[in-house]
Amino acid sequence: MALRDTRTEHGLEGGELEALLGDRRALDHVFSVTYEELRRLASSVRRSDPNASLSPTTLVNEAWLKLRNSPRLAGLARLHFKRIAARAMRQVLIEAARRRKAHKRGGGGLTKRPAARTNC
Repeated sequence: MALRDTRTEHGLEGGELEALLGDRRALDHVFSVTYEELRRLASSVRRSDPNASLSPTTLVNEAWLKLRNSPRLAGLARLHFKRIAARAMRQVLIEAARRRKAHKRGGGGLTKRPAARTNC
């Protein structure tokens, strides 16, 4: 797809698309530079919590999925970005724990409705 087609499809004018793509590339770069540090942090979390159900790689990747649509994060200082990524990883862990606990309480599955009574 040509750049011009993308502009009209998404309603972006002028250099907006180029700026957005540049921000996304910058975010990709910042994330790849800090990946090993984030993975080490995720590993330490896993060691401290034996009930953690996510591998360090999965945890970092899930954090990336949360952050990927925020290209403005690329302009932040590296330390600030790592703190935001750490918060995203905590949110992923909290969501996983909530799903686990909901499953223990019987949630997560389809609930059966009682059969309709017939007056025969």
